[in-house]
Amino acid sequence: MRKNISGIIGMISFVFVGFASGAKEDPNWLAIARPYLIIWAILLGIAIVLYNWNYVRRVTYPAIICIWAYLYEHQILTSEFAKHTYRVYSYFGKSYKRLYLKVQGAFDCYVENSANI
Repeated sequence: MRKNISGIIGMISFVFVGFASGAKEDPNWLAIARPYLIIWAILLGIAIVLYNWNYVRRVTYPAIICIWAYLYEHQILTSEFAKHTYRVYSYFGKSYKRLYLKVQGAFDCYVENSANI
């Protein structure tokens, strides 16, 4: 479903770049084509993110966990979840690299197991 929606949004984005390419030959052609180019760029970005959603999450989830552990360590964020992320960070020897890789590995297992359902 997500890939179909991203395909439709991608096609719509290329319609807008077609509109932009149809701007009159004018010294000020960029001002005429700018709204279409902006819509094209936004829709294409949305389509790419939707199509590669798990790849985006594979990078952002571990990064967020590391950020929460950092914020708890420096007493900027003191929520219960941040406390737990800091405990996991401490368990892995206070290494953000190890924490990032372990969370990324756990996410990979989650994606693999959820695909089998």
